Amino acid sequence: MDRVWFSNNTVDDRRDTLAKFHATATITGIGFLAGSRVVAYRPLLSADQWTSLLAAPTDERTLIRYASLSGEDLDLILSKRGHRNQLGFAVQICLMRFPGRALALNEIPSPLLHFLGDQLGVSPAAFADYARRDETRREHLIEVQAYLSLRAAAREDRRFALLAAIDAATATDKGLPIGEAVIKSFRDRGVLLPSAERMDRIGRAGRAIARKRALQAILNGRTPAQLAALDALLAFDSVIRQTRFGWLGAWSDSPAPPISMAFSIALIFCAAWRWTRRAGRRFIPTAGSRLCARVTPRRLGSPRILAPIAGAPRFSPISSICRNG
Repeated sequence: MDRVWFSNNTVDDRRDTLAKFHATATITGIGFLAGSRVVAYRPLLSADQWTSLLAAPTDERTLIRYASLSGEDLDLILSKRGHRNQLGFAVQICLMRFPGRALALNEIPSPLLHFLGDQLGVSPAAFADYARRDETRREHLIEVQAYLSLRAAAREDRRFALLAAIDAATATDKGLPIGEAVIKSFRDRGVLLPSAERMDRIGRAGRAIARKRALQAILNGRTPAQLAALDALLAFDSVIRQTRFGWLGAWSDSPAPPISMAFSIALIFCAAWRWTRRAGRRFIPTAGSRLCARVTPRRLGSPRILAPIAGAPRFSPISSICRNG
């Protein structure tokens, strides 16, 4: 088998191709334009999704698991003066255990208050006075942190959360599993959860890095002819009346395909286009074509298999062209 050597021009072509696709990433909602100027972004999760992930326990099963007070808890709680301080301190303990955050300003977790009130013999109405005393809440926050051996998130903790987001984004492009991975990383390190805004930024950064790595893995090792075929995806095609890259992102069964998967589909699409042309056939992509039925983002699956997918036996006529250029 002949050894293939790549010149510096091939490397430059590969970089140019990657840059061109980054410049058109707004098709999939990443929010970058040419010149690397950030003009908008799509949050990893909506405000309602973050609220759901960080909400206080509400159902009976979760309350029993995370809000049942131990004897040690009761000794510390009952040492506080007044029902309002006892109930407020108990709420702080439970919220820092799960979901792992401090009591928010003006937050009144009613199901948790009733569950704790039954254990303490205190009326949930007593919490109204506690919620208005900021100084007491701050003092209790520091005391509960020390009691549970928790600390505020530091740079190293955020770094581990970013690595967790990258690992999660390698397996899926959906925001919810990535957000859950970020939260789990902070919990595993015994750290209080930072704000939803900060965790959203960490998750977005992890997903962007995972996407970039997937793109580089796909472009690395491609011949100049294959890189040129990728470049052609950005040109207007009169047959389908749009760019081929735009067509890939407009499938009805994938309203917002990840850009990493779109690149994998693009590679197979280019090979199939050239294969049918070599065979003397006219290939016009439609949503009902056999190729579309086989090559869908759902079936492509994890980005871990994106790079070698062109070599799958299922696409033997296509993979041979990908190998031979």
